[in-house]
Amino acid sequence: MFRKSQSSSAPDLFSNFESHFKDRKQNQLNDETGWHNVFYDHITSKVEESLFSVLYTPSTGRPNESVY
Repeated sequence: MFRKSQSSSAPDLFSNFESHFKDRKQNQLNDETGWHNVFYDHITSKVEESLFSVLYTPSTGRPNESVY
């Protein structure tokens, strides 16, 4: 079944990787002006998810068609 995401439900993808990256890389990934964060703020978070609800079955939430 399709459920619209909450606006604040996007996880911080880099919060669990602190032990894997050096300080320089962590600063790049957490930079609010970095392209990936700007892209999320201006593009990804603005997508109207309800347009894609027809791609999911109402009962199971699985896609209606194979993605292969």
